[in-house]
Amino acid sequence: GVYLLGSDDVTLTDNTLSDLQGGSSVPGSNYTTSGAGGLAAGVFLSGSTGNQVSGTTLSAITGGVAGSASYAGERGNDQQGFGIYLESDALDNEIDATNTFGGDEIVYLYGASGAVVEGKTLTAAVNPTNWGKIVVFASEGVVVRNNVVSSFTGEAGQSGGNNVSAPAGQSAAGLRVDGCTGCVVSGNEVSDIIGGLGGRAGRSGKGGVGGAAWGLRLEAAPGLEVSDSTVRRVTGGEGGKSAESSTTAETGDGGAASAISLVSSDLASVLGVDAWNVTSGAGGVERTS
Repeated sequence: GVYLLGSDDVTLTDNTLSDLQGGSSVPGSNYTTSGAGGLAAGVFLSGSTGNQVSGTTLSAITGGVAGSASYAGERGNDQQGFGIYLESDALDNEIDATNTFGGDEIVYLYGASGAVVEGKTLTAAVNPTNWGKIVVFASEGVVVRNNVVSSFTGEAGQSGGNNVSAPAGQSAAGLRVDGCTGCVVSGNEVSDIIGGLGGRAGRSGKGGVGGAAWGLRLEAAPGLEVSDSTVRRVTGGEGGKSAESSTTAETGDGGAASAISLVSSDLASVLGVDAWNVTSGAGGVERTS
């Protein structure tokens, strides 16, 4: 796809990107675990701000497959694909709703004031960004209401090494509001959110913790009003499995799951939210000999 590294004030418009797949990892060797597959993204931003991305049509973007296992070794995790991937130092970019992935709009707001996100149906089995299905950062007075979102899976963790614990899977959110003052979240339906798989353990190491899964992730949002929403089938990521050939490798813990995760949001109100089938991730299956 398109990779912006340390690049500011760039305009990307009216591009079509499809049939992208992350690379396969190197196969495992004797008694070792192969690496996880490579991440795929239509647009990847790192250390880049002030850019404008619009009119981009994305399709068929999939993560790479893990390399094959070899004698007494194990296979790592297959990876996820993302429409637009923004590292934490590249959140301040304009990603407008004319961008689509798998036919669904990409809804990502940063620095918005008084915007209304309403009546969206975002149910394609794709990850529009790495932050969630609907994302609002550093904004004020934004209203997110009467939307239907489903089917998001967090990034899988990489494999561990000999005597080295594997990294955790990444979190998954249906709707994320972070740093939004006086915002409203109402009448939304969120379902089928799954945390990323914990990294597979190497020999004598420990599998990574599964990624957390949140139906609604609400953080640093003073005065937030949440009402009349439903959240279902939210599952924490499975913990990384232990190496089959090792007698000392440990499985990783499953990821936490929450219908609503409300953090550092003074004077917020939550009313009329129904939630069911919210389940923490399983610990990785014990695979020792």
